[in-house]
Amino acid sequence: PGKAMIVGGTREICANLYAAIVALRPDWHSDDLDKGKIKVDYSGTASDVPPVSDHVRRDSANAVIKERLKNVDDELEIVIVKDMMLTGYDSPPLHTLYLDRPLKGALLMQTLARVNRTFRGKEDGLLVAYAPLAENLAKALEEYSPTDQEKKPVGKNIDEAVGLTVTLVETLRGLLAGYDWKSVWKQGGPKGFLKAVTGAVNYLRNPATPGNQPSSEGEETVASKYRRFSGQLSRAWALCSGA
Repeated sequence: PGKAMIVGGTREICANLYAAIVALRPDWHSDDLDKGKIKVDYSGTASDVPPVSDHVRRDSANAVIKERLKNVDDELEIVIVKDMMLTGYDSPPLHTLYLDRPLKGALLMQTLARVNRTFRGKEDGLLVAYAPLAENLAKALEEYSPTDQEKKPVGKNIDEAVGLTVTLVETLRGLLAGYDWKSVWKQGGPKGFLKAVTGAVNYLRNPATPGNQPSSEGEETVASKYRRFSGQLSRAWALCSGA
């Protein structure tokens, strides 16, 4: 489970996006403030009309949503905002930011920082940008010190992502070296792929598989390593596959 934030260009866009998502996933919606997998969070006025007014709440109610997004055990996974929670708000479990609104300078950097907080099992944050971003990000990064620019606190070179993807693929192959999944796939007929996947899962979870009985406390099993590296691969692939 994870947490994501979507930044929309206007409150109407935010409201319409919510409606579009829950039309596809009706079970994500709830009228109750403390329930549901998705919420919209923005301020409003007495003159607002639907669909914007459908999500206008008092500050105390918006505070409940903010606290839910911080709680890794809460079912709330997606919050759609326009201005709220972009600065001065921390949710360590938050790992993905969908940006559909042009931002510049300090506001851009502070918004991106929403997903860079450390948390258990979280090694990085993912930015999915639909609005023009590259030029604004480059200008914002110019405000960093030379040391910060060299370390690239925000943004990674595509070539680095490609190199990391190749490395992770080879690492995962090594963890599955004891199971000939390719042969199972090729000889399995129409369901060859499913047989290969099932066999690979059984191999990784089998206590008898070498590496699944750590010799020291805290040492990772083969299964745990595979989950960790495959998670890294999915993020690296997301970065380089769209280049």
